[in-house]
Amino acid sequence: MADQLEDIMALLNSGGLQPGMSEEELVKRVGPPLKKSKETEKLGPGEQFVYPDGSGWFVFVYVADGKVTAVRH
Repeated sequence: MADQLEDIMALLNSGGLQPGMSEEELVKRVGPPLKKSKETEKLGPGEQFVYPDGSGWFVFVYVADGKVTAVRH
């Protein structure tokens, strides 16, 4: 979990976690999400991947058609 936390924050802080990144690359680089759920409202159909950020907050990564479409932190 600590390594995953460091990976997601390093990727986020470096600007490497951006729309267009493939779902496969995301999971390869930071591991599976803490939680994964269907997203059908705000950003259209797809999935929401939830990663902890280590400070009690979360990084929300939205994926549709195998690509990252948005990141919220």
